[in-house]
Amino acid sequence: PNALFAGAALAAGAARLAQYLTDMGQRTFAAVPMVVRGELAGALVCSRPRDSISPRERESLKNFSNQAGMAIENAQLVNDMRRVRDELGRKNDALVTTNDKLLEAERTKEALTSMMVHDMKNPLTSIRGYLELLLDEPGEKLPDELRRHVRISYDSSGRLLDMVRDLLDISKMEDRKLQPGSDLLDLPKLIEAAQIEQSVLAKKSNKTIELDVRTDLPEVKGDSDLIGRVLTNLLSNSV
Repeated sequence: PNALFAGAALAAGAARLAQYLTDMGQRTFAAVPMVVRGELAGALVCSRPRDSISPRERESLKNFSNQAGMAIENAQLVNDMRRVRDELGRKNDALVTTNDKLLEAERTKEALTSMMVHDMKNPLTSIRGYLELLLDEPGEKLPDELRRHVRISYDSSGRLLDMVRDLLDISKMEDRKLQPGSDLLDLPKLIEAAQIEQSVLAKKSNKTIELDVRTDLPEVKGDSDLIGRVLTNLLSNSV
């Protein structure tokens, strides 16, 4: 046993074991190490009251020790797998909870955005309506300088209203509810309308928007409002 139990503490333990077996009337004993994951986990001891242990007994003891070590190692692996599985389960539950909170926050944000956009659209439409009435007033009732300021306010409110519509369209696109129209469109007229709408903004920047559009372009199917806003945005970004 001294060869098996290396080190002072282990050697002392082997000596106590030998004394115990001797006191029990055992004359011979053999100890076989039990190795688990490359480390000594224990030992199997076989003792006899006779003078020797047969080679067959020694071989059986060695095989049993190996099998016991493998069984302990497999049990430890199963426990490790269970711990990993439980940890993964807890992390998965945490991810599911976090994802649910994020989805709820996203739904709340979309609901608030939609509500705000709708609430902004109605007063903007009313403001544009009143500004348009002022622009329709004859010259003697609305001086040129005041008319110019009203026109600027009218155009600015139009751009703001377009931004609100864009937000509505984005919300509809995210909900897959945006249904573009499919009317026959006169592209030259749409381009000209966008040019007229942005001409005031261009003049402020000392720029001029010139059109060079073929008049024989065929009619196409599309959504006049969406395409018109695309053209307006392109021109607005340019000027």
